[in-house]
Parts: sequence; C-alpha cells; structure tokens
Amino acid sequence: MLFRSSVSGGWSLKDVDLTSYAGETVRIAFYHIAACYGSCNDISTGWYVDDIEIVTVVPTFTGDFEAGWVDWSADRGIWQVGTPTAGPSACSSGDNCAGTVLGGNYQHETDSRLVSATMTLPAVSSPEELHLRFQNWFSYSTSDAGQVQIRVWDESTETWGSWTNVGVS
Repeated sequence: MLFRSSVSGGWSLKDVDLTSYAGETVRIAFYHIAACYGSCNDISTGWYVDDIEIVTVVPTFTGDFEAGWVDWSADRGIWQVGTPTAGPSACSSGDNCAGTVLGGNYQHETDSRLVSATMTLPAVSSPEELHLRFQNWFSYSTSDAGQVQIRVWDESTETWGSWTNVGVS
C-alpha cells in the first residue's frame, strides 16, 4: 500500500493482506518519507491513520488512539497522536488519531515510522485470510510517500528482521 504524490480527498478504509505472516510475531509500521527532489518548497500536510485493526472474522487488535500512544511509538519523531488541526481537521472517528504533524506541514528530508507494539498474529487456515485494516487520509506532494511495512521476529536468532513493504499496489 503505497501513497504517493496525491491527496486522498477524505478518510478511506484500506486493507492489507497479512495472511503470509499469520502465526508470526511481528511489528507493523506506517512509514512516512519526505524526499526533496527538485523544488523543496513543495510539501503538504502528510499522512493520518486511525481505527487500525487486524481481522480474521472479528477484530483481534485495535489502534484507535483514543487513549493516546499506549503501546505505539515513532522513530525519528514526525508522527504525533491527538486531534488534527490541519489536514483532515478531524479524525476518522473519536477525538484522536495519529498523523505526521497534527498542526501543519511536515518538514523536508524526513522519514519516520509509526510502529505498533510487538504482537503475535493469529494463525489462519484455508480459506481464511488475515488482513490489516485502517482508515487513512493523506496529502502528499512531489516525491513524498507513505508505505505500510512489517517486521518479523526471528525466534532462532532472537533478532528482528528488516522492515518489509506490504500491500504494494
């Protein structure tokens, strides 16, 4: 699921198939990239996410941000949790969501991940599938983008693997 150089026009529900990671211990990230190619005056309000859930038949994980950060974190500081005053000007539901600078435009030459707590995804059996669903609103310009990523814990080495892009369309 790659969001690049455009405006969503409103909140929309996104769905990423995570079936191949069923039963794995993972972290999920929403990776914001602000690259400065050509004109560095071309920035926008960024990416906002809300109502995150992992679903098989019923939700087993939620991320609505109503209680604040809870077990979520951000690397390199661009992500914030609260009520937006720029961009969508309201969350998809409730009072809080996560966004790249809730009060205005994000900075040039930045990248930052909104990272979930560690979780073990439920196992599924055919024909079941496992999906990540979330509401999102975005406004990106030029070479900037947002990407959903996943990272898998390796039990044998007790280390995290690399971040992998998922749901690329």
